[in-house]
Amino acid sequence: MRKLSFIILFICSLSYIFCFSQREKQNGAIIDKEAENIIEQIAKTLKKDMPLSIEFAMVEKNGKNQKGTLKLNESSYRANLNGNTIICNGNTLYLYQKATNEININDASEADNNILNVYKFIKDANKNFRAKKIREENNNNILDLIPRKSSEFSKVRIRVNKKTYQISSIEVHYKNSQGEYSYNILKYNKNIKINSKDFAFDKKEFPNAEIIDLR
Repeated sequence: MRKLSFIILFICSLSYIFCFSQREKQNGAIIDKEAENIIEQIAKTLKKDMPLSIEFAMVEKNGKNQKGTLKLNESSYRANLNGNTIICNGNTLYLYQKATNEININDASEADNNILNVYKFIKDANKNFRAKKIREENNNNILDLIPRKSSEFSKVRIRVNKKTYQISSIEVHYKNSQGEYSYNILKYNKNIKINSKDFAFDKKEFPNAEIIDLR
């Protein structure tokens, strides 16, 4: 019995040493190298899978559920959610809001933290956030991203498949009681065919909308 207890203790000690070896201190902060490596693998997978289309469900903290679609090719993307449309050609972002029948135009750089621009968000995640592996669950790695500087987010939680490095869900926690939103991936179609019109803004799609240029 004592021998069995010693073996269990020895295995636990090895696990602790291995986990600790994946972390290091940098400027007084603990850096989780394993989590950072997983983020890098997610970015590589997204790049390899593009162009891609995603069907997702956006679930609010109160349980409200909305389904949306996202088409993505590096810095260009088009998202549709509950009648609202976001189109980005890499330089300019167009946001159509169904409730007000308005189209807001802005520089794409003004939306750096836009979760729907998922490739850029993940590619820059290790620069903008401190990544930490929380646990493994149902063949997923669970990672938390904590902002390195002032941000609208308190944290972003990512669930990613351990084998494929495809994202299963992104959970966004906003500061100042702005809410929590979870984007759950329903369908993931990679290397799809696209054309130049997919990420081009066409006023004819929104014939009666008011255009507000914020650039």
